[in-house]
Amino acid sequence: IDPDRVLLIGLSAGASGAMHFASGHADELACVVPLIAIGTDLDLPNFRNLPVAIHHGDRDWVSSICNVRVQYRKMQDLGVPVTSKEYPGAGHGIPAPHDAITEWMLSQKRNPAPRTITHECESPNRGRAYWLHIREFVDPHRRASVKASLDVVRRAASIRTVNVAAFTVDMDILSGAGHEVATLSVNGTEFPCSRTSGLIAYRFDGEAWGTVPVERVLKTNGR
Repeated sequence: IDPDRVLLIGLSAGASGAMHFASGHADELACVVPLIAIGTDLDLPNFRNLPVAIHHGDRDWVSSICNVRVQYRKMQDLGVPVTSKEYPGAGHGIPAPHDAITEWMLSQKRNPAPRTITHECESPNRGRAYWLHIREFVDPHRRASVKASLDVVRRAASIRTVNVAAFTVDMDILSGAGHEVATLSVNGTEFPCSRTSGLIAYRFDGEAWGTVPVERVLKTNGR
């Protein structure tokens, strides 16, 4: 199976389930298609690099289109590659034919190493995002988030964290996508990157960030 061509689609409650799964596993998917539902409690920033195609009837009596419209606008504001199609007069179903939906899905391909990443989670078990993985929280009772970007000209990576005590960067993914990283800054502190393979671990000791052996941060625990 081509790992860059995994497509996710769901119908009704399955659409909400697909969106919940995708919000924690966006880096595994090429796209997600929620049909006639979308869910409410979603980590919307995590869809930054995942195409989402929403389809919904404007007379749905089971799953309100109002919620879909609100979530759609939120994703637009976050820069998510999202589209939304409303079907006038349709209830809790999508009228045939469905060829256009299938064709769109089959045209999608995952980007395994985006230049910009946004990710938030409530547990380190859901902390993986493409080439970066949140491993520890400062406060386990608060959500954690990261914003990371690559400057391919300067060969530099910049990472900003909130409530993150440790994370790893996967150099195999970056080098496999042709991205060379010579320096990496964490909340303004810059570190040289001489390695081009394996994981590099960064940890906050309460005062400053530093690199640590990977084995110290590989164990991820939920609450």
